[in-house]
Amino acid sequence: MRERISESMSDYFVNVIELPELIKDYETIFQDELLAQRAYAVMLTRSGIIDAASGKKILEGLDYVRENLKKEDLNADYEDLYYNIEKCLVGKIGVETGGKLHTGRSRNDIGSTMNRMQVRKSLLAVMEALLALREILADKAQKEKDIIITGYTHTQPAQPTCMGHYYMAVFQALTRDFDRLKSAFQNTNHCPYGTAASQGATFPVDRDFLAKALGFDSVLENSLDCIASKDFLLEAEMAYVNMLITLSRFAQDLYVWSTYEFGLLEFGGQVAVCSSIMPQKKNAAGLEYVKSKVSHPIGTLNSTLATLKNIPFTNCIDIHEALWLYSEGVTETLKVLGMMKECLEYSHINEKRAYEAARKNFCTVTGLADHLVKACDLSFEQAHYIVGTMIAAVIDSSVGVDGMTGALLAQVTAEYLGYELHLTDEEIAQVLDPRYNVQAKVSFGGPQKSSVEGMIAAAKVTIEEEESWLAAAQGNIQKGYDFLRAEEQMILG
Repeated sequence: MRERISESMSDYFVNVIELPELIKDYETIFQDELLAQRAYAVMLTRSGIIDAASGKKILEGLDYVRENLKKEDLNADYEDLYYNIEKCLVGKIGVETGGKLHTGRSRNDIGSTMNRMQVRKSLLAVMEALLALREILADKAQKEKDIIITGYTHTQPAQPTCMGHYYMAVFQALTRDFDRLKSAFQNTNHCPYGTAASQGATFPVDRDFLAKALGFDSVLENSLDCIASKDFLLEAEMAYVNMLITLSRFAQDLYVWSTYEFGLLEFGGQVAVCSSIMPQKKNAAGLEYVKSKVSHPIGTLNSTLATLKNIPFTNCIDIHEALWLYSEGVTETLKVLGMMKECLEYSHINEKRAYEAARKNFCTVTGLADHLVKACDLSFEQAHYIVGTMIAAVIDSSVGVDGMTGALLAQVTAEYLGYELHLTDEEIAQVLDPRYNVQAKVSFGGPQKSSVEGMIAAAKVTIEEEESWLAAAQGNIQKGYDFLRAEEQMILG
């Protein structure tokens, strides 16, 4: 295989560059590469490119490779995993037959096929984990839909909402993330196999058979595009990062809510750790883990972007380098999804404290301004001024929201409007009640009970649809593998 090159690779090149990559490929794609080899052997036989006896002998030889080529047997002098497999195969069945397996193909189209098989497998795993997390979110939203909490903007109390509405906001953002992952899978699952180095083969390679046998949805047409393109990799990694940014922001909210000062959320010991010096500590380590681990897939994406920028639109080592960090990024992505699921399962909201905070922190006063507009025929700017002046007065006098009375309203409006507005203390108190405030919302998508219940019901339907799609996608790949096994048996007898 190195006939053109008279010198051996340097020890540094072999041991520092080639060997680590060879071992990594063995650990991540060995089984998939054997599937691809078997599919090609069957295709060569079915297409009449090689005779049936050779096809049978190659398939039997690949069985031997699967059972006998171990990680410790890998030889970096053979450059890569493909040639290690070929050397093992040829060593068993001879070069006269084993050498036929490479007819009409290149390491380029094999590598591109491995890339897509690796990415599609990880996309399915991430989607499965995201579905499990979103099921927990939907369940939490159902159980806690009526718990009133403070909604924040700029980290300051804004308007009251409920846990169901908050969880559904995160759920719907993650639904779009699922759609992006699904799109990435669909753009990945096209087969580049059978295009040789990049300009096609002079043998009648049946690319449709290769795509079907390896569970791809279709054949990727242009032979150069098959080798040169890695946009599917970027799409997958961008989808991971987009999803993880959502989860990191979600985790940050829960993290703040779990502080002593907020006291709204407590995590069980299942996702908490202690301090080595301070006995009182119960650190929300699970959320810290989520937030910190998000940086790894971001690094993977940045590495891929930097690697692919300004390289030729063809095959080169840079393209293979683009996937060097991919599996680690996927591993960390799956850990984040799993840990976030654990944090949700072992979290508990302090309903009473959350309600009292919403009642006292003035987050309901926009409701009073709205009420003045509707009940007293004021413009919203007038109502905003009146309520803002009332708030300043009760803060200055340290009486808090309970000081928002009918008498204060009459005093402020007399000074501002030149006449008094009269609402009873009971009417004002009702408008300022967090639960009433939430249920007063009528616009589409708000936190009112009917709206949130509709979102939760839709979420459960969405989950069922996504589960069906995911099962079908996994089943189609398995169907391809089953088809390949059946075709093999016809050759093996």
